[in-house]
Amino acid sequence: MTIQHITLQCANLEALLHFYRDTLCFNVVEEEEHHFTLQAGTSLLTFKENKKIDAYYHFAFTIPSNQIENAKTWLQDRVDLLIDEEKHQIIDFPNWNAHAMYFLDPAGNIVEFIARHNLKIESSSNFSVDSIVEISEIGIPVKQLKKVAEQLESKIGIKKWSGDFHYFCAIGDEHGLLIVVDQANKKWFPTDMPSKPYPLDIQLRYAQHDYSISYNGKKIKIQV
Repeated sequence: MTIQHITLQCANLEALLHFYRDTLCFNVVEEEEHHFTLQAGTSLLTFKENKKIDAYYHFAFTIPSNQIENAKTWLQDRVDLLIDEEKHQIIDFPNWNAHAMYFLDPAGNIVEFIARHNLKIESSSNFSVDSIVEISEIGIPVKQLKKVAEQLESKIGIKKWSGDFHYFCAIGDEHGLLIVVDQANKKWFPTDMPSKPYPLDIQLRYAQHDYSISYNGKKIKIQV
């Protein structure tokens, strides 16, 4: 499964534009008065202005599997990396055969760079934002986790890849995962920030078909 495009909402569009364009040097492929779109490898990320809600999300970018240390050096010049309980900036996920790093953007989004070693995507170039491969994950906090997982499987065919149906369930595969969590009982790792539901839109491709997922913070709608 590939995540082709996600659209997230934000209260301060100008601050995010400055951060992603000028600090992290993302390529802005579209810029309008109330939204802008970034190129993230083969994926697109759009921020849409909504001053009525102070929204924040969790999302992840896949980076080359051999560049976690280079990515750390590059990020440290631009952001403050978050740490886990053991004070690690590079966090090992042995069950996923992956390493990841996290930081906050100006909206409070929990942004992750993850190197998935099973994908065996390597690069010999110096690390930069152009090294990003694709959007790897997008978090979706819900009230009825199992019901949403069943809906995604019945409408799209994607199944649980990791986790359970109580607090956390990663649905899809290592190229693209929907991180569906129980909004009442799950905080966004590695922070103490609660996983609150905010509107978002996702365009993904699975088994040679394109799907659109719209979430208003309460209900999920899926279209082919």
